[in-house]
Amino acid sequence: MTIIGLSVVWDDSAVVFAATGWSQRGLLRMITKQQYRKLMNEYQATGNVTNSALKAAMSRPTARKYVTAAQPPEELQVKHRWRTRQDPLVEIWPQAEACWRKPRI
Repeated sequence: MTIIGLSVVWDDSAVVFAATGWSQRGLLRMITKQQYRKLMNEYQATGNVTNSALKAAMSRPTARKYVTAAQPPEELQVKHRWRTRQDPLVEIWPQAEACWRKPRI
């Protein structure tokens, strides 16, 4: 089955878009600025999320997410502020800081 140049495979009620980086586990990469612009232009012109998503080469749930939020992908991405690993310098940090603050001659 081919829809507007994309190969579509039906597998356990999941749609796999081979040409857009989709796999059975979901999206492999974020959408681009160009895809977002195309999606929003098509949606404003037609008011139809499904057709706009197909023309912007993304899935309908992804298109719905961006249309509902009305924000580009860069603004939706949350930057984390937590540590991903233990701080290796936690034990020697006070000594290192004292060395930096000490005036040198």
